[in-house]
Amino acid sequence: MRLTDARWSMLAGGYRIPYDPRPALSKLAANFADKSAWDELWNELHHQGNVGEASYAAVTALVDIYPTDRRADRASHHCPGANSSGANIFGELSGHLLKRISIAS
Repeated sequence: MRLTDARWSMLAGGYRIPYDPRPALSKLAANFADKSAWDELWNELHHQGNVGEASYAAVTALVDIYPTDRRADRASHHCPGANSSGANIFGELSGHLLKRISIAS
């Protein structure tokens, strides 16, 4: 779903209430290392093990905004013979999420 799609504002986050992650996703598009944007997404899209539709939709948006130069780097260094596939991107995104889970535990 494109970030310009109005349906974002109707999707539920981890609190099971509407949460529009587009402002935080836009911050990450400008600076993928923006800690405040990651904090916001984590807090709003995941709550006590609960996720919502916005949580799932945000994953595809994160793949879309993932820095192209990092895609090539991850593919060449971590998956020999791989290209800039979603598997590499999800690996790094999963790393961000796993750090959050270990901190929260």
